[in-house]
Amino acid sequence: SNIVYNGESNIAKVSHITKNYNSSNQVISTYTDVYEYPTFDEKLNPYLVVPKDYNILYATFHPEAVVRLSPNNPKSMKFSNAFLPAPQETMYSYTYDQQGYVITKGTQRFLYKEIK
Repeated sequence: SNIVYNGESNIAKVSHITKNYNSSNQVISTYTDVYEYPTFDEKLNPYLVVPKDYNILYATFHPEAVVRLSPNNPKSMKFSNAFLPAPQETMYSYTYDQQGYVITKGTQRFLYKEIK
């Protein structure tokens, strides 16, 4: 994957190349998925409390999850590839607690526990 950062250390764009092989291990087709994150909020990304190695491993299989390594939360994502007539845009909405931590992202809930 190719990763482009914006000026605030957030990931602005991820280009992920997929290669398909035949039984002789020759490349028979290649396509690129592009994930763009044009704007971010100013709050802390909840995935920063998850071990970085986990987020990197998860993103290996889900390239759109690379954005979890950003310090802030994306407000939207634009997805495009050669198979789509136009980019698809997904808007994200968050609710925050009094300390500014994300507690919901759409229907996904985040629960923070103190490690003892």
